[in-house]
Amino acid sequence: MAQFCAGYHRDKNPTITVMELPFLGVSSLEQETKIAQALYKHPAVVKDLARWSATLLMPSPMPQYNIAGVGDAPKTVGDFEGMRVRATGGIGKAMAGVNAVPTSMSATEVRTSLDSGVISAVAFAPHAHMAFGTVESAKWWTTNLNPGTVNCPVVVNTDALTA
Repeated sequence: MAQFCAGYHRDKNPTITVMELPFLGVSSLEQETKIAQALYKHPAVVKDLARWSATLLMPSPMPQYNIAGVGDAPKTVGDFEGMRVRATGGIGKAMAGVNAVPTSMSATEVRTSLDSGVISAVAFAPHAHMAFGTVESAKWWTTNLNPGTVNCPVVVNTDALTA
């Protein structure tokens, strides 16, 4: 068994990255769980994961991301223009759509990059903001932007499960 996050290797499992599309309107972990469970049963998803002899067992829902940053707090979507934001996957594409500059980096680099001015903002789930120290540096935090999250299901080897 394993847990993986779809967006980090979207070419390997493109059908489940749909859960990482920005602004899906998912409002709770319960809703995200129900949507993911339905998606994981879809024939296209089953076929997609079968290439790896993998069966999706369950979602491990993550809260919607929000953005914490330094400098002037954005008051409108237009205020993100030119802002360097650590944002990956669909959230990064959404940020690029409002002319922000999405920047991909490992979570362990985020605090140093925020403190040194390499980036101005970070898109994370709440627990990651706390775990990687962005809340200590940030001067502002979005509370209702909810641009998306990552999909990190638990999988098992199909042959092992069948046996």
